[in-house]
Amino acid sequence: MKYQKGLLRLTDQNRKRISALRQAKFRKEYGLSLVEGTRAVRAAITAGAPLVDLIATTEALESIGVAIPPGLTVYVVTPAVIDRITDVSTSQGVLATFTIPDQGSLEGADRWGRVVLLDGVQDPGNVGTIVRTAAWFGVDAIIAGAGTADAFSPKVARASMGALWSIAVRRTEDLSQVVRHLHAGGMMVFGADASGRPPDDSEILGVSRVGLVLGAEARGISAEVATAASELLAIPSAAKGPAGVDSLNVAVAAGILMHRLFGASRQA
Repeated sequence: MKYQKGLLRLTDQNRKRISALRQAKFRKEYGLSLVEGTRAVRAAITAGAPLVDLIATTEALESIGVAIPPGLTVYVVTPAVIDRITDVSTSQGVLATFTIPDQGSLEGADRWGRVVLLDGVQDPGNVGTIVRTAAWFGVDAIIAGAGTADAFSPKVARASMGALWSIAVRRTEDLSQVVRHLHAGGMMVFGADASGRPPDDSEILGVSRVGLVLGAEARGISAEVATAASELLAIPSAAKGPAGVDSLNVAVAAGILMHRLFGASRQA
């Protein structure tokens, strides 16, 4: 479908409202957030995400490659207008606003087979990469504890590369209580911690419900969460005391442990 420039005029008021969604307080106030980039917007449309506005240049709009959903407000603008909204250094000329889903309910948690829990993971890029990796390994839900970056912020949405729409995202102020709840429901919940032992594939082969807790980049998982977890796991280093390296990036560690835990459980 072809769109002509100026089909709908983006007023300064609307532009400022959309641009403000880069800040957490306005996302909370409006209940909206942003997703940017051709691939991410295409994934959101394909997944039936709760999109509200689509803002794009003529060229970017035609490159999306999927039908625009009925009822979605479309603004065709110049690259200069896009640049005033986005905070990325090189914009692809397309972004969309979406309604932030409810993150407070644990309804259906007893049916989740694979869960990743984030205990104070603050970096949005790491959170987005973990969401993307979790979707790859068939994780049913991400549960973010206190101090974890907003999973629906523009930076996390961008880093997740569209994976946000294929996975349930929940948020809690008491992650240890959620871990205990999952454990009581029959899930083995492992915590990633330097004091833990190496993963043992044979131990989880045939286990249908597995959870993984990942902690803050600097301090790891909290004592309360570590106590609630079934076991603590660590990734052993292949080198002996590498100079200046005392830990893995949390998103890298997440990928390794998800492969060990969810790969083995999926083969059961």
